[in-house]
Amino acid sequence: MTAPEADLTGWTASPFSADGYTYDVYRKGEGPGVVLIPEMPGIHPGVLALGNHLVDNGFTVACPSLYGTPGAPGSDFHLADDEITTIRAAVQDLPLEQRQAIEMAFFGGKTHLEIAEELQEPLGTVKARIRRGMLKLRESLQAYV
Repeated sequence: MTAPEADLTGWTASPFSADGYTYDVYRKGEGPGVVLIPEMPGIHPGVLALGNHLVDNGFTVACPSLYGTPGAPGSDFHLADDEITTIRAAVQDLPLEQRQAIEMAFFGGKTHLEIAEELQEPLGTVKARIRRGMLKLRESLQAYV
């Protein structure tokens, strides 16, 4: 069984700005709103198929394009060796507590609750460390976004 795919037919894009950043947001549908936030590689055909499914069921979907080329197949996404090196360096430059929480979540596959239990820290502390670390990574890697 293959996953459903779709293209950008019927989707409209308009810019959205907040906190000094501007991204295109793709919209489609009528009805209650749903924000569909894709992970890497961005708005690929599988994400568009999910969006179309939501539209077909009476929702308005807004999907920000944070990276990648909207509508491009997910398999086309890859990082060059120098980009991987830059990302690794940016992660290493984070304060230890933020780096530790991010590595446990994103590389170790642990939930925020599992991290909090393992580190014996409040859940809110773990979430704040991950959030602050991700904001620092976004700032240091802005050239790649």
